[in-house]
Amino acid sequence: MELKGKSVVVTGGGAGTDRNALSALAGQTGPMDAVVNVAGIVQDFVDIADLDRETFTRVMDVNFWGTVNTVEAFLPGLLSRPEAAVVNVSSMGGLVPVPGQSAYGASKAAVKLFTEGLRTELRKTDVSVSVVFPGGVNTDIAANSGVDVDGADDPEKRAKAAEFLTSPQDAASKIVKAVETGKARVIIGKDARLMDTLSRIMPVKTASAMAALMGRLTP
Repeated sequence: MELKGKSVVVTGGGAGTDRNALSALAGQTGPMDAVVNVAGIVQDFVDIADLDRETFTRVMDVNFWGTVNTVEAFLPGLLSRPEAAVVNVSSMGGLVPVPGQSAYGASKAAVKLFTEGLRTELRKTDVSVSVVFPGGVNTDIAANSGVDVDGADDPEKRAKAAEFLTSPQDAASKIVKAVETGKARVIIGKDARLMDTLSRIMPVKTASAMAALMGRLTP
């Protein structure tokens, strides 16, 4: 990917889970100007007590370790550039617990803290580090994760849900802007901004409100 003459690596899916492949890719491409980690999968809407370890591990491998592995592979090259950027996508689910998505939330909370720690460690370098918190985005993340969601195949329900979701184009433009500006923290969507504010003012009540909301939306 090219961004105003800059070379950018964008990861998605499960590409980041293979450390050896990433190291080989970094060697082949040479130093990059930016790395954007957007990989993310969700889990079935089930409680932790009912979640099998294989699924939990897969979610952590793709969402967290995929991000760590990519940064690890390309960081030496980024540090050699006169100006570079790392942008890691967390989630609103990394700010507020979503019942039935605790593995996903844990993975995205880990991305948040990993990114913030990386930013602190690189503060005296020419590499900017940003963490992005999208709310609901109108993508097929559930289907791409192999998760069945009630009403996902209903055009009318999908259209109604889309009214409350951020478009992929809007989300992408804000991620690109984070690469350009190096802004430390990027919130995408009205829902994410609201949850970000409430989670800091009244975290316990906000978590309870989210649990009540999810209770109405999911079986």
